[in-house]
Amino acid sequence: VQYPFCNAENKTKLGNGECDSSSTPSENLNNQQCGWDDGDCIIPDYPDCHVALPLELFGDGNCTVEYNTIQCGWDGGDCVVDEPRGP
Repeated sequence: VQYPFCNAENKTKLGNGECDSSSTPSENLNNQQCGWDDGDCIIPDYPDCHVALPLELFGDGNCTVEYNTIQCGWDGGDCVVDEPRGP
């Protein structure tokens, strides 16, 4: 068993090419115990960004608070605010 501490009910979804992330613990595979859904929930260029939200919210043009961390690149740049420039 590759992920003996993965407590999700449906482990057949592990590594199926889709990030199965849920706020319901029994449905969430996006955690360390499940290998970040066997890699499906790892964001390219942000391997330390782990948020139990759908990946569709990452870098979608809107600042998502949970992704607004240095590990997530400030939501892939969505949360970066340009500094006002002086005269």
